[in-house]
Amino acid sequence: MTRELREQDAGCAIAQAAAVVGEWWSLLIVREVTRGRYRFDDLHAELGISRRVLAERLKHLLDHGVLERRPYQQRPTRYEYRLTAAGHALAPLLAGLQDWGERFLLGDGTPTTAPPPRRRPPASTRCPALPSRIPCSSGRRTATTWTSSPPTPAPPSSSPVTPSPAVTRARSPRRGWRCGASPRGSRESRHCGASPRRG
Repeated sequence: MTRELREQDAGCAIAQAAAVVGEWWSLLIVREVTRGRYRFDDLHAELGISRRVLAERLKHLLDHGVLERRPYQQRPTRYEYRLTAAGHALAPLLAGLQDWGERFLLGDGTPTTAPPPRRRPPASTRCPALPSRIPCSSGRRTATTWTSSPPTPAPPSSSPVTPSPAVTRARSPRRGWRCGASPRGSRESRHCGASPRRG
């Protein structure tokens, strides 16, 4: 059930947000949808929640604009549950909760290293900002990465690439073909000093 806000919390943004996603199952449903489980049966199997409670929490998140339904089957019509813009905006909250839990509940309180900032692509090509590492039931830890921005390409090198001497051959106008340090008996070494055939 949704907790009713006290009168003194009516203007508190934290209290307002907690009333929407602060309930245990609501937050875990958002976690699973973020991980790619969009269908009712998949959510039910992963969370181990009763179908009645799952239906109630999904309706709550739909009513508050965190999720939206998209049909994926006709006759009978079945729906998937996808994150809205408001749902995608919860990604930093999930990542922050996981970092806090790994630091203070699963760890010794040592701060974790934050990922370096990355260049953001144009808005027209940018994917929704979702963490590739989010809380999971297995409890395994991975490095914090983000899928919203591609890695910055390395600048081009100013120094030319020098080929290996073992495969370098240069044509001499006087002595024909000149080889590098090829192993004796190799195909490259058999051409040393030999002039190429002329057409």
